[in-house]
Amino acid sequence: MPKPTLLQGLLRLAFVAALLAIAAIAFLPNYDDLPELISLSDVLNHFSAFFVLSFLLERGFAPRAGVAFLLLFAYGLFIETVQHFLPSRCFDLLDLAVDMAGVAVYYLLLHALFLVKRPKL
Repeated sequence: MPKPTLLQGLLRLAFVAALLAIAAIAFLPNYDDLPELISLSDVLNHFSAFFVLSFLLERGFAPRAGVAFLLLFAYGLFIETVQHFLPSRCFDLLDLAVDMAGVAVYYLLLHALFLVKRPKL
């Protein structure tokens, strides 16, 4: 397997940082106490977080779309499962559905509009 380019390395680092940042926010006990800029809309936050994760994952690691979808589904399911055990949070299938909508829209745009060519790794 060829060595990743500098850009791919940075995108991989950004992907891991985004995973950690999203988890930190998701596990906060009082999400509603966040500044308005961060807590604009729960649906918008979930959609945009997983859209960005999709971009970082695809550009940094270039997995097949199905593999990316499964990985990000597992991550979303992990977040919702942990939230089930937090006193001020709950498991929400709608959140998971919106997460997957962010992933699906990213890959639909990527492949349907041919906006980005996948790098050969």
